[in-house]
Amino acid sequence: MFSPQNILVTTDFSLQSDKALRTAVDIAEKYHSRIYLLHVIDTEFPEVTGDYYLPDDAVRLLQEHAIADSLEQMKAEMARIMDGRKVDVIMEVKRGLAYSEIVREQEDRGIELTIMPGHNKAGVVDRLLGTTAERVARHASTPILMV
Repeated sequence: MFSPQNILVTTDFSLQSDKALRTAVDIAEKYHSRIYLLHVIDTEFPEVTGDYYLPDDAVRLLQEHAIADSLEQMKAEMARIMDGRKVDVIMEVKRGLAYSEIVREQEDRGIELTIMPGHNKAGVVDRLLGTTAERVARHASTPILMV
């Protein structure tokens, strides 16, 4: 019987992410699992655009604010969804390429199940490389549940 003890949930703060987290909380309650809630901030932030340059200190400050804001959004997301439920949740914000950071988190945390929102984006990059969820599914060594 499959009873995951370590569940990874990815969030981009969308309604689909809320649904993924609700699903994870239901599973975690049933199997007394721990949830790792992960948000990845894309590191492809342009420091130079045309004739405009952002100094390193300004970029670092923007990155620190992005991490702090993301953690606040995660806390708000948890408050909406938990509603008094008792589940162990560890929140983490990372910077990098989303699918790569998610796969690394799976390996580092001994994740047995990853729950992700299954977005239907249709941008050029998504058409060529696949969505983040599709790329995670191709590289993951654990089951992926897309909701």
